[in-house]
Amino acid sequence: MKLCLFAAVVHLALVATALYCEPGYKRIVNDCIPCPSGTFSASFNSTDCKPCPSGTATEDFASTQCHPCGPHAYAHVSHMFCLCDQGYYKPPGATQCTLCPPGNSVMQYGCYPCAPGTFQPAVGKSSCMPCAEGTSSVRGATQCVACGEGRTLIHGVCATCPPGKWLYEPLGRCDLCARNTFKSTDGLFECEPCAHNSYSDMGASRCTPCPEGQAWIDGNCATCPPGYFYNREFNTCSKCARNTFTSAPNVKEQCDACEEHAFAEEGSSSCTFCPNGKALINGVCSTCGAGWRFNRAALSCEACSGGHTSAGGVVTRCERCASGSNSFPGGQCIWCARGHVLLESGAKCGRCPRGHMYNSMERRCEQCPVQTYSSGGDATMCRQCPVGMMAKPGSSTCIWCKLGTALMMNGRCEDCAPGFRYNQYMLMCVPCARGSFRKERTTEAACEACPPGMTSDHSATVCVKSEKRVVGAPTGYLH
Repeated sequence: MKLCLFAAVVHLALVATALYCEPGYKRIVNDCIPCPSGTFSASFNSTDCKPCPSGTATEDFASTQCHPCGPHAYAHVSHMFCLCDQGYYKPPGATQCTLCPPGNSVMQYGCYPCAPGTFQPAVGKSSCMPCAEGTSSVRGATQCVACGEGRTLIHGVCATCPPGKWLYEPLGRCDLCARNTFKSTDGLFECEPCAHNSYSDMGASRCTPCPEGQAWIDGNCATCPPGYFYNREFNTCSKCARNTFTSAPNVKEQCDACEEHAFAEEGSSSCTFCPNGKALINGVCSTCGAGWRFNRAALSCEACSGGHTSAGGVVTRCERCASGSNSFPGGQCIWCARGHVLLESGAKCGRCPRGHMYNSMERRCEQCPVQTYSSGGDATMCRQCPVGMMAKPGSSTCIWCKLGTALMMNGRCEDCAPGFRYNQYMLMCVPCARGSFRKERTTEAACEACPPGMTSDHSATVCVKSEKRVVGAPTGYLH
């Protein structure tokens, strides 16, 4: 009895948990899958989703039915949405397609007014037509109107723009000239920029020069700022030269010179003083370091040139390095063994790097030129690349050109020029044979044959009509 009761309970539980799919879904094994867009399911426990019938569509998932597209519309091939017939469009928020009226052009998703200068007298057209020369139109026009020279349609009336205004064609209206521009007469032309050192407000018919002693600075007439002086000849502000300054807004026609032992960069508003024997280095007064000399006139430190050095401090001259030693600019002299050179760091000696050769006379490394190579070290010459291989300047090895490209006179691997083809056995570009041509750069191994009755010209880049001699005709006569 207990065993039978247990079996009944299990059976009821299985029935209660059995999979049950609603409309809009299809049953796959133990899952209910929503029908994708363009399909529907109208029944419970359906095993498939049916495509929407002709003239209907649905963009939703789990649809139980498809919606008719309505008049002047048809369903997209996917049945996911409806499209309007040619000449019709669907306004925002509308459910049905509407015929695009005159003065507009229709595209699939909208009906748009014709731009000024174009028109459309018919309904449902996909584009607007340009106005004939000497005529014009407003936005959304069904016809063009002849207004005469210097006039156009403005708010539907033939008119011109007065001084201080210009024609903004996209909206067919006269707009004010922008600040610092002007227009002095009637017309449809654009506003002109004010001359240098003059200004204007919006809608101006003329510009006003800056007052005497003021210059045009950042869009305004103003006195010259600190670090500048007033250039009366050009009515502008110019930067103070090095070692000169101006400390406040001014109308000075020249900058003040810095006092002795003071320093100023170009355009400075003040000078910086350094103690005797020190120079201004990165904004700090310091003594010159080793390999540098003190320039008393400029109150600055200057690097000794290559092959020279100094002890620094207040030393004003650089001395040449002793024979057999060398230095980089601003460095100290270092002795290097034969076959070694001073490295770029300037702190130690080493052998020449790969792609370079050792110049024993000048005890320095020289870069290998194009089409040569070197493994560096104490090599005193660069080796020539084998035929068909290439090397850029400073190379340590030669490389083959990529298949289809050939080594050119400039030392680079390039496609064959027009009129040539790639010879894969000779690894080079050769001219196209007579009767064939190649008009573009190529990596191909063959040229194109000329059509019957034609042959290639002298450049083998195009085909020309073939000249045939008439049998038995005198020399010089062509057929």
